[in-house]
Amino acid sequence: MISQFDFLCAVLVRAVQKRKGTCIRLRADQLQQRINSCGSPFVFSNSGAIPFSPDLNEQFHYFILSGFGSYRDLQSPEEFVVTPLAFQYFDRLSLDQAEVSLIERAADAIISEPT
Repeated sequence: MISQFDFLCAVLVRAVQKRKGTCIRLRADQLQQRINSCGSPFVFSNSGAIPFSPDLNEQFHYFILSGFGSYRDLQSPEEFVVTPLAFQYFDRLSLDQAEVSLIERAADAIISEPT
């Protein structure tokens, strides 16, 4: 079973690869909503105004602190950059077909434009 960190790393790397660039337009609140919409290894609480996963929040911050990603401009956190370190880590992951399918769905949800 894939760890939460590995799942998040794989999703963000695949989202960037699908965009054929080095960054994606993504705010932390969008990450929560979009990951929740596609199913994931994260548990979400529905007790607030919007679903929220403390574990996803923690793993996202760990992803940034690990040097795997960063916001281009902290004053306007719209463009999230995924670093080469994250790509190297992703390349070493061993994923089964069910995990790949879930990662692809989540990556598509990350890069989808809001309706």
